[in-house]
Amino acid sequence: MKKHLVLILLFLASQIALAQELHVRTNEVHITSAQSRSRTTVPVIKWIAPLLKFTNSPDRRIEIEADIQSNFPLQNVQIIVGDNLAGAYRVQKDVEVPANTQSMHFKQAITLITGSNYIEILAENIEGGTVSDLRHVVVGDEAIAASVSFDRKDYALLFATDKYDFWRLCGGQKLIGN
Repeated sequence: MKKHLVLILLFLASQIALAQELHVRTNEVHITSAQSRSRTTVPVIKWIAPLLKFTNSPDRRIEIEADIQSNFPLQNVQIIVGDNLAGAYRVQKDVEVPANTQSMHFKQAITLITGSNYIEILAENIEGGTVSDLRHVVVGDEAIAASVSFDRKDYALLFATDKYDFWRLCGGQKLIGN
């Protein structure tokens, strides 16, 4: 009986010791629960250009501009450019972060390839708080064709009634009814 109890305890201890990782990716936050981290706040990314989440450009060269704020000093800031259709990144660039910087502003010119692209800014502070935010940019001939559909809002104003008693044609005849 002791052997069975010891084996069960060893089995339970081994299950607890296995690390499980939860990796959730959103436009807001990356969470990895397997790493031991203290409670922290994540940096805030404020885009200045391009301002819209989805935009288009006939030119391949686009300028991005953003402000990053953090309650703790920033450790790492990256710009990632990728292909929307394939979902893979093409280029990743580390932005130089001065020591003990809690807020930074940067402006960067980027040359994109023709087609559907994404630009991602990823910021991490020294406490491990990581955040990323995306902008989608369609470049080239597709941009002109898609420009109508991106921020388009169509409105319709409808009037309806079931009372046609007073509708008359110009000649005095009733349009509908007796």
